[in-house]
Amino acid sequence: MTAPLGKNAGSALGTGDGQQGQRHFAIVGAGVIGAAIAHYIGSHPKRNGALITVYEASSSVAPGASSHAGGFLAANSDLKNWHDPNTRSLAELSFRLHKELAEAHDGTSQWGYRPLHTFEGAADSTKVHNAAPAERLEWLNHGIFPRKPRRIGKPRNTAQVTPGAFCAFLFQHAKTQLGVQVLLNRKVTGIRTTASGKVCSILVSEYGQRSRKTEVTDVIVCAGPWTGATVSQALLPGSPLHTLPFVRSAARVSGWRAHSILFRTAAETGDHALFISELSYRAQDETRAGTPEYYCRADGTVYGCASTDEEELPESVGDVDVDVGEIERLIEQTKIVFLPDVLGGDQIDLVRAAACFMPFSPESWTPIINFSAAHGFGVATGHTCWGITLSLGTGKVMSELIFDGMAASADISELNGERVPDADRKEAEKD
Repeated sequence: MTAPLGKNAGSALGTGDGQQGQRHFAIVGAGVIGAAIAHYIGSHPKRNGALITVYEASSSVAPGASSHAGGFLAANSDLKNWHDPNTRSLAELSFRLHKELAEAHDGTSQWGYRPLHTFEGAADSTKVHNAAPAERLEWLNHGIFPRKPRRIGKPRNTAQVTPGAFCAFLFQHAKTQLGVQVLLNRKVTGIRTTASGKVCSILVSEYGQRSRKTEVTDVIVCAGPWTGATVSQALLPGSPLHTLPFVRSAARVSGWRAHSILFRTAAETGDHALFISELSYRAQDETRAGTPEYYCRADGTVYGCASTDEEELPESVGDVDVDVGEIERLIEQTKIVFLPDVLGGDQIDLVRAAACFMPFSPESWTPIINFSAAHGFGVATGHTCWGITLSLGTGKVMSELIFDGMAASADISELNGERVPDADRKEAEKD
């Protein structure tokens, strides 16, 4: 593994405009994607002493979905195709990297990594059912399932991490072992280029104060659902970076809001994940429906989440609102799915209720992973609910794009964000 900032820290590297000097990467966003990119850029054998700085507008790393996600990991198998063909290769790479990283750094104890048995089923508590109990799921209220839940994942192709702890490890390792600098409460407000379009500096506002210029050679924006706002606001209207199709696609990235609960059970659950494809139940004299998901964790907690809604993306992660009604519905569904003895009675031992936004690209509905060496500018965003699974693979291929000129570890040819949006196509036709 490459040493952090040792004797090669001042090595001369081309900046793309014929200048020579130390390369300085600015990673915008300290979520799981930013953490993975910092890890793999920092450990790449061709780093050659380059500086790496992560800028995060919030007061902590992983302030959004990277801490509030379920942490589910999956690769395609004969039981279920979790990923479309365009992300399958990246998912397979990332799933393997998760396993290897956990084995190398005791991920089981450090960030809750463990393989899972994964199930799926439809439930209806408005009727009486006599389906046979599903194997292993002793904590489940089997009486609400017309047919026992089917297995859709085995330990060799489904697993989990605790996202917040996972991100904390990656950033701590990057700082102490790879010499990466992580700056919190720093919002990147501007990205500037030379006349030829090569990144040369960024403008950074600390604690909302007046922005100051920092010279950099490369910028990678991975601000999750706020990538669109970051790109749109940080680039000047006439910036040469707007000529890049993937930059125009990234400028449209936004987010879906999802709610979740974390609760502690009175009885042991197990190494299980459960996806309920459809749940019908009675509450307050009406029939209701839901599609909750549950991930049992080794620390005795269970993570539950609901489907997304169309709440508008706020200005910052600190402005994300929790809809109390959504949390109450998720709790009432949980009381139906779990056996009362497992929950410990009529009330849930709630540890946390949260909401977060997951990034998506309205053009492709796939991640955008691209880097222009000529411009020194890259983007990694739009991973939807698969950000944790795809994180390490994204960091790996981004480091390859930067230092090797191509992604060798996975096929990301359909994830380059270069589909020309209709609005851009019509504008080009006018010209």
